Amino acid sequence: MFVVYLLYSQEEDYDHIMPAFGIRFRDENTYDPDDVLIFCNLFHQQLIERKMNENDLAATRKTCQKHGGEGGCIPLNVRRYSFKTIAVSHIPQFGDAASPVADVDVIAANAHL
Repeated sequence: MFVVYLLYSQEEDYDHIMPAFGIRFRDENTYDPDDVLIFCNLFHQQLIERKMNENDLAATRKTCQKHGGEGGCIPLNVRRYSFKTIAVSHIPQFGDAASPVADVDVIAANAHL
């Protein structure tokens, strides 16, 4: 699960949350900016594939030029706070729900593109 900015939205922290389904990589032990993140935007029943680099997938609030159908932009250079874990709970009548869990003891490492 990850959060994104969307082109036509202006929420303070992020605009939408999306599930990631996989990564297509050249070498599983080395980062390559051409590695591809495979995910769904939860608006349409289709997978989105985007390269995992600053030019395609990540952007600041001001530089994000991707709408929801394109998968938005993973927030870049956010330093204010972070939610490092997503808790998934099953609610029988409604399915699965994801919610952020704050790392109050600061024991997990931040992930960066």
